[in-house]
Amino acid sequence: MPWAFPKETVDPFRVYIKKVNSMSYSLVGIDIETGGLDGYVKVDSNRVHGAAYYPILEIGVLVATPQLELKDKFSVGIKPSAEDVEKMHPWAQDQHRKSGLLDALEKGGTEHDFIAVDLKEATSYIVARLEKAGAHQYNHKERTGSIVFGNTVGFDMSFIDAQMPELADYFHYRKIDISVIDMLQRTAWKDAGFHAPEKQYGHTALADIEESFVELSSYTKTIKRLVKNASLMSTKF
Repeated sequence: MPWAFPKETVDPFRVYIKKVNSMSYSLVGIDIETGGLDGYVKVDSNRVHGAAYYPILEIGVLVATPQLELKDKFSVGIKPSAEDVEKMHPWAQDQHRKSGLLDALEKGGTEHDFIAVDLKEATSYIVARLEKAGAHQYNHKERTGSIVFGNTVGFDMSFIDAQMPELADYFHYRKIDISVIDMLQRTAWKDAGFHAPEKQYGHTALADIEESFVELSSYTKTIKRLVKNASLMSTKF
């Protein structure tokens, strides 16, 4: 039998990493202001979920690359009907009156990039803006598209899933919850060197998601530093 060079061994891990690196993702930060909390509430003796009952008033959106390069950010208000205002939890209604959010939505102003008359119009505007920024709908077959991030983002997405299903379907079903990293850096990762930026609590949806983006960037820098230090240590041995 004639001699031949041995076939190159295929490393499955390297193949997987190459595939992951070839995928095209966009990170989309989402934060909302609502007329109440999620969880169940009693309405006319019926038990209903707050995410489906209380109105969505404001949505802050931030688009970034996987390398955390900012591509776009904008704020969308949804003008509440008289019925929406009536449905709001008293605490939420009082807070949004004090902050000026309800007045801004009812009278218009410069606080938002767009004020929608309803959730359908808000969805159309957000999707169009995402597409323009290059953040496309997630494609499960190709594994490309938009992934949501935010602090306790499950809360925000529960409202969007209940009231704006077309927008919810735009994203990967998995989410990047920054609050998980925050809790880990306070507990199991306490000695790893993470330092969460001081929160400013702007109390607008856009200000909150911008703050979350800064927090995610800070954690990412720490992880990159740890990886670099570990790599330098390995070269010494």
